Amino acid sequence: MDTRQVPITTFIETFSASLCESAASQLRPIFRPEHRITAQPILNQLKEPLWPPQADVAAAAALVLQQHRGALIVGEMATGKTRTAVGACLIHGSRRVLVMAPPHLLRKWEREITRILPDAPVHQLKSLSSIDRIARTPLPNHLPLFAIISREKAKLSYATKPALVHRRWKGEHGSVDLFCCPHCGDQVRDADETPLTPETLPAKSKCRACGSPLYDFDPNGPRRYALADYICKQHPTLFDTFVVDEIHELKGKATAQGIAFANLMNVTDRVIGLTGTLSNGRSTSVFYLLWRLIPGLKSSYSFHDESRWVDVYGIRETRTTCIDADQVVEHGTQSKRKVYVTVVERPGISPRLIPHLVDKACFLRMEDLDLALPPYEERVDTCELEGPLKAQYEQLFKAAKPLIREARKSRDGHLLSTVVQALVAYPDRCTTEERITNKFGEVKFTLPPLPEPIRYPKERLLLQHIEDNVNRHRRVLVYCTHTGTRDITLRLHQILKQAGFRTAVLTASVQAERREEWIEDRVKAGLDVLICNPRLVQTGLDLLDFPSLRFFESDYNILTVRQAARRSWRPGQQHPVDVRPLIYAGTAQEQAWSLIASGIKASLYTEGDITSHAMAAFNQEDDITIGLIRFILDQNPQLLSAEQAFRDLARAYKDQREVIGESSPQPPVHLLAASAAGDQAFTIPTAEPAPVVLPELSQQLGLFAV
Repeated sequence: MDTRQVPITTFIETFSASLCESAASQLRPIFRPEHRITAQPILNQLKEPLWPPQADVAAAAALVLQQHRGALIVGEMATGKTRTAVGACLIHGSRRVLVMAPPHLLRKWEREITRILPDAPVHQLKSLSSIDRIARTPLPNHLPLFAIISREKAKLSYATKPALVHRRWKGEHGSVDLFCCPHCGDQVRDADETPLTPETLPAKSKCRACGSPLYDFDPNGPRRYALADYICKQHPTLFDTFVVDEIHELKGKATAQGIAFANLMNVTDRVIGLTGTLSNGRSTSVFYLLWRLIPGLKSSYSFHDESRWVDVYGIRETRTTCIDADQVVEHGTQSKRKVYVTVVERPGISPRLIPHLVDKACFLRMEDLDLALPPYEERVDTCELEGPLKAQYEQLFKAAKPLIREARKSRDGHLLSTVVQALVAYPDRCTTEERITNKFGEVKFTLPPLPEPIRYPKERLLLQHIEDNVNRHRRVLVYCTHTGTRDITLRLHQILKQAGFRTAVLTASVQAERREEWIEDRVKAGLDVLICNPRLVQTGLDLLDFPSLRFFESDYNILTVRQAARRSWRPGQQHPVDVRPLIYAGTAQEQAWSLIASGIKASLYTEGDITSHAMAAFNQEDDITIGLIRFILDQNPQLLSAEQAFRDLARAYKDQREVIGESSPQPPVHLLAASAAGDQAFTIPTAEPAPVVLPELSQQLGLFAV
């Protein structure tokens, strides 16, 4: 037999047509256009009809719920996930729907449901009695009942305190204080047989002898009961469908809101998760979500198999630090030296994760809607350090290397994190003293404050941006990450106020459910600039009045950055939107934004964007799967024909619409019959995202690789 070895790319190029034909015959989309046509009479009950792509996703999600317990609607910000989820519940035939959302989105959910389904009963669950009232409320004949619960009220419960019994044991050499279980009287000890006291007792502990809880209700704490626990215990069959808004925020392993989410899942038949940012670019960000949503994963991975999950679906970096030589070497055997091995997860997700998502997730992007939105631009603006600020930063940069070596040797995480924070944050808060301490509180380095009356380069750059926008009647939203010990919002507020701009600072003291109203009141009063932490407005809020967004500081959470950047580029926006991070060139801020850009690219991959740009964060040369995908995308554009059909259909929809934004006219039925867009939930979008474009990076310390 004649055999020869050929490069994989040559093989694909030679047999691409056959491979594509075979793949098309075996991988049939679950959702077809006929499903949408079947669901259309049900969707006609909506007072405001869904846009056709939204209706496609709603019908696809309802179809997923027929085959699986959970469905994910991964919609880009402002694609109408709320309306789509309501449509999915209607098609699925849900009767009692429990919606769990962040507290600042409760009114929005109630307003949206009432607008498109005015006859459907909508209730907010704020107390135990409101849940009992829902249980007694008769259901309408043909519409579901919606109960909206705050994520905070669902998880927050009463305070607890240790319930140990104090006993004094008298012996020959004196008396000893003992703390015992209130049920069986056994002395309370830890795994090492060390006696425990109320001060050293871990939270929510149980007796090792009888299993009874060693804690009790604290009468001096808040008198409340977690609504999620009450539903699970008193009304476990009340709701049949559970809609979870911003589900990516519940990705934690053992957080209170993650546990509340899991408990409510266990007492409902079907779950619909909504998110605009499914992943932060790391595989662990979806592990616990998928573990809870997909029962089949529990047979392959235990609850604590996060590390094994990374080995299969993520990127792991192993660094071995040789203490004696004070250098980093390749991971392997090291003799006669003491070494420390640090393993960290890097941004990037393997294509092997896609099969877990492809039949359970429905993706919706702004390009799919083909709305006539104004231009959207992301660009990094840089400025240079000057004078005393430059000299002080160089002094800090020079001192950072020995401090990092010391932190690594002593395994002092506090010192290491303090150095990193100082390098990133000091240029923005140089008017206050910079003090670096170790874990024992010893001061290792200090920098004196610089004069406050001086306007430093980034502050001047921000003033220039704001002046330019205000002169064009455009409001500006300024994001500041450090609002605690490194708070700079007060200084920025003072600087902008002195420059004549009407400025307000949104703080966490404003209740979440009042933030939208709080901002509207300031806008009506003539506000020019709003300063806030991006986490306060990252989800759900429509900040159409602020078409210009400036990141004065960086947030390391990829999900937060992506969500916050899209607060004003939404249906109804009439002005071009520009988002610009402001950074000092040649500093650690540049390195930080480089990592943020890398994480954004990797997170886009899990949402179906596998263009060469989005794949950049997963570009190992030895990853054959990535190479194949890149080659196929470059050489076989016919593979994306289904997506192209969807785009053509979206353009046809656009021709049928006269008004874009708040109004949404009924699409013609004949267009639905000709639709090939039913495959859009399972195709691969190729539109280039608006990336964060960085200038060439200067040589850095490599701090973030530790």
